[in-house]
Amino acid sequence: RDRFMADNVLRFVRADPTARVVVWAANQHVAMMPDFGTMPMGGHLAHDLGADYFSVGFAFGHGMFNAVGIAPARGLLQFAVERAPENTVEGTFARVGRAFVVGVRAPADEVGVAGWLSSRHRLRQIGAAYGEAMAGDFWRPLRPARAYNAMLYVDEISPSHVRHNRPFFRQPTLPKPRNLDFEEDSTGGMPSGWSIYPLALDSGYRAEATHEGCRTGLGCALVSRPGEMLVPLYGALSQQIDASPFRGGVVRVRAVVRLQHSSAPVPFAGATLWLRALDAGGGTLAVASTVEQPIVSGDWGAYEVSCRLPARASKIRYGVAVDGDARVWLDDVSVERVE
Repeated sequence: RDRFMADNVLRFVRADPTARVVVWAANQHVAMMPDFGTMPMGGHLAHDLGADYFSVGFAFGHGMFNAVGIAPARGLLQFAVERAPENTVEGTFARVGRAFVVGVRAPADEVGVAGWLSSRHRLRQIGAAYGEAMAGDFWRPLRPARAYNAMLYVDEISPSHVRHNRPFFRQPTLPKPRNLDFEEDSTGGMPSGWSIYPLALDSGYRAEATHEGCRTGLGCALVSRPGEMLVPLYGALSQQIDASPFRGGVVRVRAVVRLQHSSAPVPFAGATLWLRALDAGGGTLAVASTVEQPIVSGDWGAYEVSCRLPARASKIRYGVAVDGDARVWLDDVSVERVE
């Protein structure tokens, strides 16, 4: 994931080398060294951009914030955390001041400070999700001088103001594939048996059944963003089915797809056919997609993805995603067990 995140940033950097790019992500993603396991986005960017990449980590003493609830609460929720212990990065910073930015790559002659910054200390690592029942898991050790160029500390935080607080989206699970040729519907409405994420709707994307421009038969599906992008996100049309008939074997999804770029000067438009195996809680067990070879052709083309389903797979989700200012048509989908 972090390699792909870094690649997306580099696409913008290389599109306009004179521009300054600001990337907002969780601490574990902007960090430059893999104190959290795999190489983070910041590590890839530091390697590719050298001194042109400047990483800032965030720390806070206590307060409230919004996050997607886990274990067991779900949806966008508000959480509160108490003041950080003294033997943490936040606890140390709290003894210095209420709000400040500090360079953490200290000169070598500052032995005491450099030694502390170069040694491991616990830091809260809260990203998009949080769970009070597992709050201890969000403390991770890291070496500040290896992870960041600077750190911003705020003693107390307050939750952001949410523009849209939709209920947690639970995609319906069908007993078997349905409406794969998109001929159950009249034009203009959401294809029967298919879904599009609410956040994609907030971003301006729309999915509809159409009888125009289809490859075969009477119908096909169209995903587009006719207006201005309100929230930067991709638009994904998908279907979710029971994994029982496919469990333990290889499932293959085939479809024919074509893409039409908008006349608007928005870069990086493309589409992806994708497939995921999910456990009972919605966690991803296996994934396959055409992301390495995105769909960019205006001509109809046949594409396929496949993956082996683990024995504990509960659901299979598949579909097409469009990223950027483009329209994508989907037709003749098939889902089959091939092994």
